[in-house]
Amino acid sequence: MISIEQLTFAYPPSDGIPGHIVFRGFDLTFGAQRITVVVGPSGCGKTTLLHLLAGLLPPQTGQVIFRDATIGEKLGFVFHAPSLLPWRTVLGNVLLGAEIRGLRSEHVVARAKALLQAYSLEALADSYPAALSAGMKQRVALIRALVSGARLLLLDEPLVNVDPPLRRRLEQDLSRAVDAQGITAILVTHDIETAVRLGDDIVVLGGTPTTVIEKLSVPIARSIRLDNPAPWPEQLVPITQRIWMSLNEPSAPAPRSGHGR
Repeated sequence: MISIEQLTFAYPPSDGIPGHIVFRGFDLTFGAQRITVVVGPSGCGKTTLLHLLAGLLPPQTGQVIFRDATIGEKLGFVFHAPSLLPWRTVLGNVLLGAEIRGLRSEHVVARAKALLQAYSLEALADSYPAALSAGMKQRVALIRALVSGARLLLLDEPLVNVDPPLRRRLEQDLSRAVDAQGITAILVTHDIETAVRLGDDIVVLGGTPTTVIEKLSVPIARSIRLDNPAPWPEQLVPITQRIWMSLNEPSAPAPRSGHGR
């Protein structure tokens, strides 16, 4: 389990953007070996939350607690854009994180090739990112996060620019990886359908400073939801409506540019 306890974080003024408090005395817990999807309007701090969990931003007060310290030590981050290096091959991009951590070995290379095969990319191992579709690039980014044995996977809207059929494939890929490798995954998105289809738990954020408006557990197994994309099972309709209503409460902040995405 991962706990955020009494966390406060504020952005200072920068480049003409006024400073503002994103979180004040913020508390939230994430279940282990589950997919938690965080939804909320643009500007409510979803990406900031991931950066705080990853240690990329330091809170002013409060703390992030990993009940199992090894989870925090084995962290993978899949960003909004794949961020592949154009001069490295697909295999080279997959191995980049392991190389930076000094973990490249024959075992890691073999694992990378096995993951490329599992994700139907083995034929493109020696190709460069320019030859890949958007969906392929996102799969490479996901494999890069998994190849070093990540136990915590943070995902910043990696599916937003992918067409629906590929999005479904990536959702299934992520679901299988979580179950097969015992991963704890936290994904942020604007998309309610993605949240309800993929999340074991759903957290709705809103307000200024940001608060948890709703935290829901989805009663239907993830495998069933992903294998039956439409129509929505009747049990999912109330959850979908509840999230939609929460996001449209007057307390939810209006979108803004600058910090706090």
